Formats: sequence, structure tokens, C-alpha cells
Amino acid sequence: MIEIPLFLLGLVMLVKASDYLVRSAAKVAKLLGVSELLIGLTLVAVGTSIPEMATAILASVVQQNEIVSGNIVGAGILNIGAVLGISAMSRKIRTNEDMLRRDGYIMILAMVLFLIFAWDLTVQRWEALILIVFYFAYVLFLFGSERRGDGKKYYFKQFVIYFLKCGYVGTIRETMSNGKNNKPVECARTRNRRKRIGKELAILFVSGVGVVIGAHFFIDGALYFADMFGVSGTYIGITLVSIGTTLPEMTVSVTAARRGLGNIAVGNVIGSNIANIFFIAGLAGLIFPLTIINLTVWYSAPFMIFMGLIVLVFIRTRWTIKRWEGAILFALYLGFMVFLFLNPQ
Repeated sequence: MIEIPLFLLGLVMLVKASDYLVRSAAKVAKLLGVSELLIGLTLVAVGTSIPEMATAILASVVQQNEIVSGNIVGAGILNIGAVLGISAMSRKIRTNEDMLRRDGYIMILAMVLFLIFAWDLTVQRWEALILIVFYFAYVLFLFGSERRGDGKKYYFKQFVIYFLKCGYVGTIRETMSNGKNNKPVECARTRNRRKRIGKELAILFVSGVGVVIGAHFFIDGALYFADMFGVSGTYIGITLVSIGTTLPEMTVSVTAARRGLGNIAVGNVIGSNIANIFFIAGLAGLIFPLTIINLTVWYSAPFMIFMGLIVLVFIRTRWTIKRWEGAILFALYLGFMVFLFLNPQ
């Protein structure tokens, strides 16, 4: 029975180490002069998804990739139903047009693309590579749009054109060109600043090791529960693993909603879903092709898309996600969990 305490230890290590890793990475980025935009894009969405990433990579390495697909889809449903639902129930959330017409539509694109790739019950390496390219194109699209500063709005249509025309290649070249033309900025003018950078890098390294060890214990525990209950890795991924790895998103979004920071609350959920599907599923699929079961194709993934569409409607209604709308999202999530427990795979 040592697997149960190790499972709980792995969960605690994942959450706490991820928290320290995100904080240290943010401090290092600021000390090195990296823009707040890049910090937000890489750390708010990807940072809170570090447990999913560590779990997915390790599960893929040991070829238990049913857990990966279950965790990705389960986290997507939980992010919308539980994380955003509870956040909205604690305080109504103000939204804006960008959440809907840019990031919201791109989230739906990620969900639909994942379902298409999973339709033959396998996500091949070339399909995983496409997912990763989409993610980096998305990040570069946001970065390029912000840098233009021309006052224009860049939405989903512009992103599709940007992707098809390989606009991300131009953004990379422009960034590299600007970096060569600008004078290098001294990152450590004083000994104190160098010490601070060294300290944060040490914390970054230790927390990264903690995430890897925590993920190892967590995956071993998840496999133990799968064998004990006689269910598939995907089922455990959708239920137990996704709940555990989504705790950072829950903490960030609920706290942001209570403080009246609706952009962070909703942006964290949408950004995490985009990162989970495009980047984390893509990365895990590159390591080893993802095995998908019928539960994912016929029930879980379509329900994830359904939840995504509902939250887009709620974003659009008077640009506010109200408490009763949050309650609906949470009730739908609970209903889906009841369905899973009544129909174990």
C-alpha cells in the first residue's frame, strides 16, 4: 500500500515544485530584462500546466500514453467546468472581445484538431509536430501583434492567415534582426544582482527536479489505481490525474476572480487549454505516438468541445460570466464525472 502515500507525495511535489518553478522563472525573466508580455505568455499558461507537462512526458517515456490523452482531455473539461465555473461562482468575471474572437476561437481550433487527429485512435508523431507548430505560431502571433502597436485588432481570421502564410518565420527573423541591431543590455550590473540571479537559477533547477520526481511518483500511483480498479489509463487520466494536475490553474483562476482580475482568470483557463493540447500533447506525441481509446473519441473529446463552445457563449453575454453561468459550467462537469463513474472503461 506504499503506492498511495507515494501518489499523494507526488501530487504535493508536483504542485509545490511547479509553484516555485513559476515564481523563480518569472524573477529570472525580469532580472534578465525579458518583457512582461513574454513572461505572461510563457508562464501564466504554460507555468500552471507544468504538472500536466511533467506527467505527460514521463507517461509517454514509459509508454503509458493512454494517461496522456486522458489527462489532456480531462484537464480541458475540468479547466472549463470546475476551474472557471468555481471562479465565476465566487465572483462574476468581466470578459472582453479578445477572449472570444482570438483566444477562444483558437482554443476551439485546438480541441477540434485534437479530435480529428485522435479519430483513428492514434496521434502520430507528424500530427504531434503539427500541434507543436500551431502552439509556437500562436505565441509568436501574439508577440508580433503586440509589438506592432498599430492599434489594430488581430483575431482568429488573422491568425489563420498568419499560420498558413508561415508568418511566424518572419516574426522570428524580425526578432533576431532586432536583437542584433540593439546594444546588449548588461544583465548583472552589481554583485547583488548576480547573486539574485544565481539564487533564482538554483531554485529553478531544484524545483524542476522536484517536478520530475513528483511526476514519477504520481504516474506510478495512477497506474496502481488503474490496476486496482481494473480501468484503463485513459479513465484514470480523465478523473484522478487531471484533477491533481489542474490544481495550479484552480488556485490561480479562483484567486484572480476574487481579486476582480477577470482577464487573468479566463485567460489562464483558455491559455492552459491551448498549451495543454498544442504543446503538451504535441510534445508527448513526439516522444511516443499517443494511444487513444473510444471513450476519448466518442465521449470525452466531444464533451470538451461542447464545454468550450458553451463558455464562449457565456463570454459573449454582456461580456460577463455570471455566477449562475459558473454554476451551470460546474454542474455540467459534475454530470460528466458521474457519467464516467457509472460507465468505467
